Amino acid sequence: MKLEGGLMGIHVQVLVDSGASHCSIDSNVAAALGLVVETNAVLGVKLGD
Repeated sequence: MKLEGGLMGIHVQVLVDSGASHCSIDSNVAAALGLVVETNAVLGVKLGD
């Protein structure tokens, strides 16, 4: 399910996946929110339509 909203005055799009095992955030959004980003192992992401 894809939702649109705002977080601290910044427009965001959120993909809700109740079966997901990981969470992610776009680095530009994280920087705009003043969040500290820690780099982890690279995960392969597959998208389907």
